[in-house]
Amino acid sequence: ERGESGVAPVARGKGVAGRARGAGGGDMSHVTFDAQWRASMRDLLAQMESELPLVEEEDPAEKAANEILNPPNASGADKEKEEKPPPEDPRGLREFAAAHAEYLRILTNLELVYDQMCHPQKREEVRRAMEACAGRVLETRHWMTKLNDGVEAFALDDVLGDLKKTPDAVEIPVPRCFVEDRAESIAAREAFLRETRRKLRNEEEAARKKDPNESETLASDDAATPPVSAEDAESALKASAKRAEIEALQAYRFMRAPAMPEEDALRLIQRNERGRQGRARSFAMAETRREQELADAALLNKRSEAEVAVICQALIRGFLTRRRVRRLRDEELQFLGMKLPERLERLTLAEEAKLDAQNEDAVSVPSNRRAMELRDANNASARRALRTTRVEEMERATVELKQLVKQTEGREMRERVQDTINAWFVENRDPLTGEYPEFPGEDKGGSRDIIDPPPPKPPPPPPEDPKAKAAREKKEAEAKKKA
Repeated sequence: ERGESGVAPVARGKGVAGRARGAGGGDMSHVTFDAQWRASMRDLLAQMESELPLVEEEDPAEKAANEILNPPNASGADKEKEEKPPPEDPRGLREFAAAHAEYLRILTNLELVYDQMCHPQKREEVRRAMEACAGRVLETRHWMTKLNDGVEAFALDDVLGDLKKTPDAVEIPVPRCFVEDRAESIAAREAFLRETRRKLRNEEEAARKKDPNESETLASDDAATPPVSAEDAESALKASAKRAEIEALQAYRFMRAPAMPEEDALRLIQRNERGRQGRARSFAMAETRREQELADAALLNKRSEAEVAVICQALIRGFLTRRRVRRLRDEELQFLGMKLPERLERLTLAEEAKLDAQNEDAVSVPSNRRAMELRDANNASARRALRTTRVEEMERATVELKQLVKQTEGREMRERVQDTINAWFVENRDPLTGEYPEFPGEDKGGSRDIIDPPPPKPPPPPPEDPKAKAAREKKEAEAKKKA
């Protein structure tokens, strides 16, 4: 067998394959994803076969008798083909919903296999099957919408209950390869958006500044005034500032408060009085509450142990009931998909591991489940890196193989093509004039049809006997009259 890289066979446990087993250690090895791929393809074929319409097989003896009595011909076959109505699909919304859920399950498995498989050639086949399965998912959803009177919201509770599946089974996943393949275009789009936002911010800042027309007017006025010395300009500036200060003081001295209507004055007085009364009432209530707390504390000292135990039991039962109701509510919201689970709301495993490593006081032994999840996450990232390495190895090996074939078999292939073209010219030469035919252009495919000619057309069917045709038409007319 070829190695996992798909380029050249390597020894087991050595070289690239050995490093692959080390990087993808644990249960998720190459064999695991190969087995998952085979199981997904078997499920896909079984689902497709279950959707094929049931065809009633015709008895061979009856079929031979019909061929003798009614010999086949081109016109009759076309007429029967036109008169035969197309078969109707008897399935309903429930059947399509069940098929939709099954295709989604297979699509999820194939997507995981495509993401974690390291063999480049196998990944191409998995990608082809995954795209076909995704197309079938969209097709079943289209028929579900059509059977649901064009409404895309489906009530599939009964169907999922019969199939013993959760609502997550009908959620369409987005394959990770769609995002990874478009990583460069997505990064370029984000860079373009950042640059556009930066330009818009610069334009807004420029618009907030002074109007250019106003600055031009000020510049023209400055140019029209004669030049002034620095000492004169400073003394003039101080005199203008002193004059502005004196005018402001005089205006403030003779300024009078605006007259207030009587209704507004009364409303202002009422508002202030109500505020004073509210503050006094709050102070009185606080004093009363403090006195009540002191009385309750004094009364608590006088209560018996049984009464204190009843009070503590009531408080504890209330706390436990509220906590249980809160957990039930969170579980129901998570089941309906209206709230994320707690494990998704927390930090990622890698971030938690990094924080635990930094905090020496909080270092503790992780649980088995968390250790397995962290190991699987590390293995998945290592397999993705190994997958990129394998693709680069395959591309280099492909280039080297093409060069090797060109060096070893290039001359023979060129001579074979030349001999084929020369034989075509000789066969199609005009026997009268001796002229050779024109070589086909690029629009006609060039030498493609010469080197790889298309299959010959089938011969036309023999003409039907007039007597047999008349007898057959007479028999068909009698059968229609009886019907």
